[in-house]
Amino acid sequence: MTKEEYLRLSVHIAMLEDIAEEYPGKTIENIIAQLEARRKELDNE
Repeated sequence: MTKEEYLRLSVHIAMLEDIAEEYPGKTIENIIAQLEARRKELDNE
């Protein structure tokens, strides 16, 4: 694994940990749906 790949993986893990804190007890599919809904709201503004 290159340093770049390791860094990218570390960033993904950190992002997912933040999302897990924001959406406790939800499945990844539910979290994705929530985030897509938020994005759609922002697109409509």
